[in-house]
Amino acid sequence: MTITLSPAGGWLNCEGQIHSDGPTLVWFFCASHSAAVESLDDVRTLRTQFESRGLRIIGVYSPQYRAEARRRHVVNAVDRLEIDLPVAVDSDHAVYKALGVRSWPGFVLFDASGTNVARLSGPGNLELLRRHIAELVAGSPRPLVQPTLKGYRSASGLRFPTSIFAQTPSVGRDGRVFVSDSGRHRIIEAEWPSLDGQSSVRAIYGGVPGHADGSGEKAHFRAPRGLAFDPQRERLFVADAGNHAIRSINTATGQVSTIFGTGTRGFDRRGGGSGINQLLNTPTDLLLDLDRNRLFIVMSGLNQIWSADLDTMVARAFAGSGELAVRDGDLAGAAFWQPRSITAARDFRSIYCLDADGSALRHICPHERTVRTLVGSAEGFTGDADGPFDQARMCHPVSLTCTDQDARLVIADAYNDALRIAELNTRTMRRLAPDAWLFEPGGVHYAAALASRTDTPRLFVCDTGNHRVLQFDADLSSPVELRFGGLATDAATDEPERATFNVPMHQPLSVTVGLRDHVGISDDAPVCVRVCEMEGARIGRALAQVSQHGRPGVLPLKITLPAEIVDAATVLSFELSLALEQIGRSVPAYKAWRVRFGSDGGEPRLLAEVKC
Repeated sequence: MTITLSPAGGWLNCEGQIHSDGPTLVWFFCASHSAAVESLDDVRTLRTQFESRGLRIIGVYSPQYRAEARRRHVVNAVDRLEIDLPVAVDSDHAVYKALGVRSWPGFVLFDASGTNVARLSGPGNLELLRRHIAELVAGSPRPLVQPTLKGYRSASGLRFPTSIFAQTPSVGRDGRVFVSDSGRHRIIEAEWPSLDGQSSVRAIYGGVPGHADGSGEKAHFRAPRGLAFDPQRERLFVADAGNHAIRSINTATGQVSTIFGTGTRGFDRRGGGSGINQLLNTPTDLLLDLDRNRLFIVMSGLNQIWSADLDTMVARAFAGSGELAVRDGDLAGAAFWQPRSITAARDFRSIYCLDADGSALRHICPHERTVRTLVGSAEGFTGDADGPFDQARMCHPVSLTCTDQDARLVIADAYNDALRIAELNTRTMRRLAPDAWLFEPGGVHYAAALASRTDTPRLFVCDTGNHRVLQFDADLSSPVELRFGGLATDAATDEPERATFNVPMHQPLSVTVGLRDHVGISDDAPVCVRVCEMEGARIGRALAQVSQHGRPGVLPLKITLPAEIVDAATVLSFELSLALEQIGRSVPAYKAWRVRFGSDGGEPRLLAEVKC
């Protein structure tokens, strides 16, 4: 049986139409819809249980928003969610409508003859699907091998970073930045960066998907997101979204522990439980009130904001009825539409949060116990518009931070690939126009300057879709790309190909990095070049990192090495990551060179060895 689908955006992870000799389940999803993303767990369960008995599963990506329909957004989502099924890109909803799907997630089940035997929409259908599929596969098992997805591996060493917390240096205390490197299921602790973006990794927590406490890399996270830090207690709090838990990292000892949740999704909308006895549902961001030792939790899976007392370790609902809506009112009666991020004024008299699905900016007043909408509509209208709050529009905003004496908010407007400034005094919104190309920006954090120091404020932005972190100056301009020394990219180590070039020693050296033979560069992924020291006292130091929009003509990229590096004692690694167009498909590619300087035949030379 051939499943005939005609997606307007083509296919991912396969060549085209799918042939199946057994029952086939067609799964409709999109990355912007929380229930659709959560249904991936059900799909993986069904695949584990029934794939060896002949079940074939096909994904259909039907975008919720027009901006989400662009192919690169779909490629990015499939890579980030680690979906290695055949995926039809249903950019115009033609397949969605043809098969009668009504909402996300959607499931359409066919028997071996191609007859539609079940059609289900919405979450919570795992057991019903199990019963239907068990009846179809009972008679004739036919094992099938599903395709394997080759994900993009950035030379930056990061993979879909989604959140950042920057602790400003103070007297007697070093500054630090913490990054949720969600695609690698880990938390990175790094030194306070220099103004030109140089930083070094101090510690890595996690790195393997799972749920386990322990020290350093022995701990396991699953798609961690929001962060909050208590500098007095050296305690980093992590919203471990994929594990439905809040984790605590003692940065002095490196010990990771679970303080709320068990790793199982909960559906309690009231709370009142203590510690790990209180189940959570997809926590995505955190806000720490140090004066009251209270932790606010954005509970995306329940459409609520929760509050946890860190003295009693009791967590309970703080705002939101749990209904899926943009509705103002008192704390208990108001409704949120997939809340994603939270921040507050310094005195906590005003709390601000973003509804990602509702594309709305909300204001919570703890004193008056009310919630009101600043930007957005009850209908969840999306768009890309500046102006007064009642006219401004966003599309799937995912993070925000307070700046400038609580007078402004910086918002990551993900599907508009933009940063926006919300002026709270004038009640207007405008797009920030930095000299930087962004793709699905994620976590933002503003680090204010301390009166006791001469440091200037800085804005940090996780440019999630480009696998990098940017640092902006006090004017929110002139972004530089952070380069974290000590991050490995897991490069393969095949036999190197050697090349030599005459170069003058102890002088600045301009090096171009590119590929000699390739079909074409795909815009489905960024082009990234990174240069690090491989030997010596400063091993792992990142000297340069440049990311560009993948497009024809972007290569070669030019890197200038300072004179002190062009020395016979220096050994460098050059890394290049990109995606190539091959027969209508984009294929992730990675290349690395080991470069040293020395005498070869009496002449100073650059000696390059290629590793692919």
